[in-house]
Amino acid sequence: MKLTYRKMFDRRFRYLLVLALLASYVVGFTPAYGAVANDFKDTLSDSRPSTAANHTIQFFTPTGVETSTDTITVEFAASGHEFTVTSTLDYTDIDLASGATCSGAVDKTLAASASSSVWGVAVNTGTDTITFTAPTNAAGGEITATHCVVIEIGTNATAGATGDKQITNPAAGVYNVDVAGTFGDANRAKVAIVDGVSVSVTVPSLLVFQVLGVAGADCPITSSINSSATSIDFGTIAQEDFNNACQKLRIGTNAQDGYTVTVQTAQLLTSGSDTIAKGTCDGTCSDTTAAAWANTVNATTGATNAGFGYCMKNILGDGATTADAAWGTNYCGAGSTYFKTSANAGASETARAILSSATRALDVANIEYRLNVSPDQPEGAYTTTVVYVATPQFD
Repeated sequence: MKLTYRKMFDRRFRYLLVLALLASYVVGFTPAYGAVANDFKDTLSDSRPSTAANHTIQFFTPTGVETSTDTITVEFAASGHEFTVTSTLDYTDIDLASGATCSGAVDKTLAASASSSVWGVAVNTGTDTITFTAPTNAAGGEITATHCVVIEIGTNATAGATGDKQITNPAAGVYNVDVAGTFGDANRAKVAIVDGVSVSVTVPSLLVFQVLGVAGADCPITSSINSSATSIDFGTIAQEDFNNACQKLRIGTNAQDGYTVTVQTAQLLTSGSDTIAKGTCDGTCSDTTAAAWANTVNATTGATNAGFGYCMKNILGDGATTADAAWGTNYCGAGSTYFKTSANAGASETARAILSSATRALDVANIEYRLNVSPDQPEGAYTTTVVYVATPQFD
């Protein structure tokens, strides 16, 4: 009985000794971890391979920074260091901030080395690690426990100086970004580097030109005559009076060198063998020169201001004034309205620009026609055709 008991005791003792040794081995080789940096993330400004990008790193520190010996490290892809952190990247390309919220984080003062109230920043291009060293006078609450820490690297770093260096992405894949340091917290984030998606589109050469009718009441110089897109009917006119009617012209083009819209009449206003002369307004207007036309023909005074002309007014853009600066101050409806006469194709006169642009444009303008005839103008139904030509200029 004693012999049996002793054997059992020896075996039990050896078993407990083995368990104790195993426990000692496990405990002795378990790595020590600090607190976990919460909500750790690294947001890239561009995720394409081999592309320079900004990094915005955020995490909440359970421990905070309390002494001048505390450091915070950020290491990119520790296993292979595939990111390209150049030797020219320095503290001027980096911001460090902290606050109760990430959006309310306040920037720290940074320099190449730590000093009083200044954080030191060291960049190790061999390990792709950035190390922040607390100020030499750091004390409790240098970075308050539970507060958010924000690190910006690249052109997004604007505190003190605006960064002009970035970190270049590796090949496509998923990579680790680690935060650690002697301040006591650590964690790992993942960033995905992915190929960009090519998007292509072909925009054709475009030209939109519209002639629109306008109610007389909406013309720059109000009238009782309504126009359509294809017709201006003055009806039976009163001689010695001005008769006005307008149309709206709308043009849009993506032509690099812009466009020109010209106008001319196919002939003079004609009835059989009779015509209405273009006239010269109050005496000095022509196809090329805008001038005042404020007086009508008058049999009593002998004024001979009869004729057929037009004026322009911009609605959208500056097409009319680009074609002729005179319409800038003497446009339709202005205090001193200027007019031009229309070139007559029947007399081989050159069509004249009424709208133009040297670049891509969307322009809208009113063109208002004015007719005045003398009392001795032969009766009849007079007609002509107004011809608009829109010409875009593509490279």
